[in-house]
Amino acid sequence: MILNTARNALCSTTGFVTVLIFVLTLSACKQAEHTETATPDTEKFSIDPIWHSSHCWQKEEGAALLSSLDDVKTWWQSIHRTQLPRPSLADEFQNIDFSTHTIIVVNVGEKPTGGYGVELDRNRTVLQQGVLHLALLTKTPPKDSMQIQVITQACSVYLVDKTISKVDAEFFRGSLN
Repeated sequence: MILNTARNALCSTTGFVTVLIFVLTLSACKQAEHTETATPDTEKFSIDPIWHSSHCWQKEEGAALLSSLDDVKTWWQSIHRTQLPRPSLADEFQNIDFSTHTIIVVNVGEKPTGGYGVELDRNRTVLQQGVLHLALLTKTPPKDSMQIQVITQACSVYLVDKTISKVDAEFFRGSLN
């Protein structure tokens, strides 16, 4: 029945135009979600955010590759070292296939209040010869805004292709907006 309805819709001009617009809209939406990036002098890569926290216990800005589940578990235990009982590994990390993917942890460093974070600038992030050059924007709280008065060390975690062998992070101040 659905097949007959679709065939009848395609047979009429209005139905054909409707189906065509629907397909084009779906294509545009799918392209907007796509996270792969490449230019003539860079390699194609994908990068997807998978986790974020305000307390990652890293005093300095930086980025690190975690290429095995054991690496992730060690990192997880270190960022939860003051919590008793320690929480189990987050679901986002449980089913990662480390034969095809690796994780990048990006640390903002120690900040005097809440409201800080990091945002990936996809337009300036490139992969060249296996080295991922991350362009990161350190988000700051708006001036005169009320923030929690506690020292924070925010981080974001990204899932990337296993072809990335090294990560280089450059931090900028500001926002993508």
